[in-house]
Amino acid sequence: MRSRIKTRELTHIALLVAIAVIASRLNVDNPLLGSSSRFGFSFVIFLSGLWFGPWKGGMTGVVSNLLAFILFDVATGPFHMGFVLNAFLAGFIPGLYFEWLRKRSVKTDFTVFSMGLLLLISTVSAGYVWNQAYKAVMKLTVIVGIAVLSLAMIVLLWNNRKRQDKASGTVVSIDKFLFISFIYKLVNSVLLAPLWLSQLYGRSYAFYFPIRLAKFPIEVLLVALVTYLVSRKIPRVMD
Repeated sequence: MRSRIKTRELTHIALLVAIAVIASRLNVDNPLLGSSSRFGFSFVIFLSGLWFGPWKGGMTGVVSNLLAFILFDVATGPFHMGFVLNAFLAGFIPGLYFEWLRKRSVKTDFTVFSMGLLLLISTVSAGYVWNQAYKAVMKLTVIVGIAVLSLAMIVLLWNNRKRQDKASGTVVSIDKFLFISFIYKLVNSVLLAPLWLSQLYGRSYAFYFPIRLAKFPIEVLLVALVTYLVSRKIPRVMD
């Protein structure tokens, strides 16, 4: 029985690796910042950590990152061990958090805290865009997009607070997804990525940090929203 469970896990992880490798090529270009984001890769590795735990989630990220580089090195950019670490943390941090929630049956409602984070990151992002030398139409388009996405998250958070069965200590709730998305993206995208980019391309950490900070709010909101919706539709693979 244990062998069959391990085989099933291995099959699911291999499938996630394949999806993550393909998703690594689906970059979302950002003309405002002159950069791109691999949102699809983040979603898949996050879900691997959620479903299989921190270590298996982390290894899914590492294998996916290495395979993507071997197969599509031109698309993914120069190799750097720092980004392999980022790929590991993309599965490890969410996996460790959700494993802790399951073991302790945490009943804390993170809705109020998550709304505070949502307000903070939306305000910072809108303020950054407004202060840049973009055309007025571009500024308004981006800010409206941030506002719509934030509103959708607020509605989900509010509905979650009304519906959540606090006695069950449920893990799949939007407040928890937003919280851990904020933490993991802060570590990976804002703090570590500028360091690896500065080592690769020779520019200062201060050059890359504002660019990553500007992308941070949208990445947090998208990762939290998509992983939450997928997790509601797909039961926990390990069960």
